[in-house]
This record gives sequence, C-alpha cells and structure tokens, in this order.
Amino acid sequence: MIKLPKKIAFVLFVGVTILLAITLTNIDWSIFNAHVDLTVKFKEMREPLIFLILAIFYINYYVARLKGRKVIL
Repeated sequence: MIKLPKKIAFVLFVGVTILLAITLTNIDWSIFNAHVDLTVKFKEMREPLIFLILAIFYINYYVARLKGRKVIL
C-alpha cells in the first residue's frame, strides 16, 4: 500500500471535507418531502455519500499516520 506523507493526507482530508460541504449545500432537500421514488432520492444523495465515505476514510488514515500505527482499511 502507498504511504502518503502526513501533510498530503491532511490536504486530501480537508479537500474531501470541503467538497462534502459543497455537495451538501447543493442538495434539493424538498425532494425528501415529496412523494417520489427511492431511486430519485438516491440519485440526489449519491455524490454527498461518496464524499462522506471518502472523508471518513481520510480522517481514519490521517489519524493513523499521526499516531504511527498501521492503517486499517
């Protein structure tokens, strides 16, 4: 596995978190009050979910690198 330096891991974490915040602000929240299909709701939430998973992964990776322990996927 590739070991990223701490600074690059932090920059990736911050970048993914900023993208998560941007995608969360662009969600049409009124779609959840309307009676629409679940697939339409999933398509609306797909991109923020991807960035949420990436943010969780990178915070785990960054904290593991700070503590000097093995990174668990």
